[in-house]
Amino acid sequence: MDRHAIHRASLELSEHLERLETLLLKQPEGEDRRVMLRAVQKLASQVDIDLRIPLERAMQTLAPPESAGTGGQANSSGDGNAEHETWVRSLGAEEVARIDAQLLDACSDQWRQAARLAGTAVASWPDLPISFFAARLQALARQGKLEARGDLSLMLHSEVRRQP
Repeated sequence: MDRHAIHRASLELSEHLERLETLLLKQPEGEDRRVMLRAVQKLASQVDIDLRIPLERAMQTLAPPESAGTGGQANSSGDGNAEHETWVRSLGAEEVARIDAQLLDACSDQWRQAARLAGTAVASWPDLPISFFAARLQALARQGKLEARGDLSLMLHSEVRRQP
């Protein structure tokens, strides 16, 4: 199996789905638009969760750092997730801020599936587990920077958007 070719194709598919979503967002609001947007967003999440992310994990071993780095202390999530806290300490405040900024930039005023946002961020930080991005989305929601509905620990069953 040529995992790299499959991975490249899955990235292209994700880009096409994102362009389709952008085009749909420019259409007049209505039930048809809402149904089509939801379908595209679900498809994009499934591509990320079931295809692209497993391929990225298969192409490299992902494990949390053994010890905290010497960089600046980042804001902890306070959620008690030890693996997440280890990653936050090892990355440092500046790197976590960049990750948070990317997650916030990927949000819109429309509800988007949390798995889709996390999957997009994984492409920029492939060494981090998807659970790290789920924890960051939870932290951003607690900080009032995102509005969430559903259980963010179940990313396929939750959505986020910018605060209205």
